[in-house]
Amino acid sequence: MEVFNALQFTVGNLNGRLHVLPNIDCDHCVIRARYNPHKPGETIFYQCADIKIKKSDGLTQTPPMSLPPLSQSLDPEYRTVRKKMDVLRHRNRFGPKMDKQYVFGLSYNPFDKAIVNFMNISLTTGYPKYFDGVDLIIIESKLKNDVTKRKSVTRETEKIFGYICAAIGAINSRGNYVGLFHDEKLDDDLAFNFMEISLHGGNTEFYPIKSLKAPINAILPYSNGSFYTFSIAEGSDAGDYAFELGTLIFHPDHKDYDPWYQYTPIVKTQENLYINFQWAEYDPIRHLVYVLMGNENSPDRLQARLYTFSAFNTSIVITNIDVDQFTFTSMHLDKRTGKLYAVSPGLFYSTNVQWHLIEVDPLTGKSESVLQIASFGYFARYYGGSIFNGISPEGILYHVFRLADTDADVIAAIDITKKTVTFSGITNLRSVHNLALVNMP
Repeated sequence: MEVFNALQFTVGNLNGRLHVLPNIDCDHCVIRARYNPHKPGETIFYQCADIKIKKSDGLTQTPPMSLPPLSQSLDPEYRTVRKKMDVLRHRNRFGPKMDKQYVFGLSYNPFDKAIVNFMNISLTTGYPKYFDGVDLIIIESKLKNDVTKRKSVTRETEKIFGYICAAIGAINSRGNYVGLFHDEKLDDDLAFNFMEISLHGGNTEFYPIKSLKAPINAILPYSNGSFYTFSIAEGSDAGDYAFELGTLIFHPDHKDYDPWYQYTPIVKTQENLYINFQWAEYDPIRHLVYVLMGNENSPDRLQARLYTFSAFNTSIVITNIDVDQFTFTSMHLDKRTGKLYAVSPGLFYSTNVQWHLIEVDPLTGKSESVLQIASFGYFARYYGGSIFNGISPEGILYHVFRLADTDADVIAAIDITKKTVTFSGITNLRSVHNLALVNMP
């Protein structure tokens, strides 16, 4: 993840790591890499590099990898980090308890990059562990003709082919983790598979999506087997884009065909400036879908708009977000009150990074602080710590913070009503993605 991802013009070079090279002598070889863009309107392009390969004299054996001690893997100044957190915990010793919720996410295996593990993360210790019964082996296969299609994946039927889409996740009405899966045989096409990982001892299921015309940016559960989706499609003219709210509705298995999800668009609007998707939330009481979009020409100020879609009458309200004091790239809905909250480090270009819980008015766009989470020096300015389904039914907002100048992370539990905070133990969640909060009985 690019730490300064908001400063798009600073990203000039992309680094890649090659795991396997042919054992040959080659004075002039060419490596070709393909870039798959994530923004609408960008096309796939290829980058070439000239290299020289020297044949090795004999076989070499790579020493086995081992995990370093926890304190060393987090930060060489571990005692300093721990002292900082002790100060924060003392100041917030009356915060909410974190014993009814769990965070799940997907993590690549550091010892085998072909394996994706489904992780269960403790909110008290912050420690991630493997979730029993779910191992997704995502591999690139050249033997495409030998691939056997499977609807479900367990430890016994372990191999699937493709990759899981980043930054898209949700918890459905059955309490299972859902996302989108991209078939590796359709590298340049859309993700036409809906993925559901059972958290109750079942299998991991994959269902085809029919009638999809544009990539999906967000999936929002609204009833049993049904989801609202948000997509950005290219418009009829170059440089124009269309925001599309749609539905994914599950069609169960019948005699003649397998179950699938049917995509149906319900409302569309044109936009050509605020086209950087940030976050989406659904209000099930008021039947509103909130979509936060960023201005692609505002890398420093992080100007944003809030698009409010009515799922009933297909109306759209567009509100400019106040970014004079606080900037943010995600938000969470408190279903009890219908209010929107965000976690903000202040202004992007400010050197005085102080984290606040802010309330965002969807009608006026005004954002104001309701609680200071941490003062300067504790947490790094990082906009990527949000968790899907991030507010519990009790009104506790969960967020991942990166400790300043370290590789260490902590999970914060923020009580919106009581204005208190609790922090987990020091951990490292840099390889765990698509985090989602699950409420357990």
